[in-house]
Amino acid sequence: MKKTIFLALVLAVSCRGPEVLEREGWEPSVHKALSTLIRDGGGASCAPYAVFDCDNTSIIHDVSQTLMLYMIENMRFADAPELCFLGGIEDGSRQLEGWGMSAAEAGKQLSEEYRQLEEMRDGGMAIEEIRKSELYLDFRARFLSFEEQLGLAYSYEDLCIWQPALLCGMSKAEARSLMEESIRHNLSIEPYEEEWTSPDGRFTGIAEIGLKVTQAMKNLHRALVEHGIDTYICSASLEELVEVLACDPEIGFGMPPERVYGIRLAEGDSIIPAKLEGYPQPYKEGKVENIKAFMAASHCSDGPVLVAGDSNGDVAMLTAFRGTRCSLIMDCGNDGPIGELAAKARSSHNHGRFVVQPRRYARPAENS
Repeated sequence: MKKTIFLALVLAVSCRGPEVLEREGWEPSVHKALSTLIRDGGGASCAPYAVFDCDNTSIIHDVSQTLMLYMIENMRFADAPELCFLGGIEDGSRQLEGWGMSAAEAGKQLSEEYRQLEEMRDGGMAIEEIRKSELYLDFRARFLSFEEQLGLAYSYEDLCIWQPALLCGMSKAEARSLMEESIRHNLSIEPYEEEWTSPDGRFTGIAEIGLKVTQAMKNLHRALVEHGIDTYICSASLEELVEVLACDPEIGFGMPPERVYGIRLAEGDSIIPAKLEGYPQPYKEGKVENIKAFMAASHCSDGPVLVAGDSNGDVAMLTAFRGTRCSLIMDCGNDGPIGELAAKARSSHNHGRFVVQPRRYARPAENS
């Protein structure tokens, strides 16, 4: 009898065939939904494709945020201090309630502190010693508070240009080198959160340190491609920055650069703190326009069969395309529309279009 049962189990497993997607790292119901889609070739009649957000979806944490922190910790700003750290933001007169002053005035204070830190460095003080100083501890906490207050006073569109504009004053090659440094450094650190508070306790912020590309997500990208489903990334981070990670076959997904779409700044030999006009910048509804303009055109004008995102900035592309078979939500605990979609997926036990996969360690940057 035992032998008969054993043979029946072996036969059942063999009939199912080999796994198209490794199970490790996936909730069972999510794995089933993804495996069915992959096995069916996406179920599309013409050239199926999948679109992923980058930050806190394809990876844990945010490449833009970790680059900004790396620049703070290593004092790697070029012309951003000259612009009072307001590159890309035209009107500095808006009030930052948490500071009790305008954005321009707050940026000037940051710039003055940074200049003093530069004097310490130019005077021969090692960066390790500078990081212990009260001036540095005040500067880094102020910077995170500054970022948060800008997010309250300005539009998300403004912030999407402001963050990469912190690279202004660098050549494209210098910026690329800095991006590579930051990503490789942060990939060497298991992701965690750290509170940065100024010595007087007035300014504080949460620093998300470290990056991780999970094996489960690498396996998903690989399985899709192996079964004829092209993969793309559509991100509200700077395009060149996302490419550094996503296009590397060892640390990322080995994607062709032409399948990565992100924020594009005005063209020039150096980093210019202004958006590229005429290009659908991929944030919020712009992600949908970007997909239609650059991805669908190569796929019979159809929408993606799979879309993956984690934040309110991804809701538009998660819901826009009627032909999308699976909208994968990486659940970071966000409220708002993305939280509602996650709740919908949980209530259906991941049996519908929307499926939710818990995300560990990450505290997402909202709308990224």
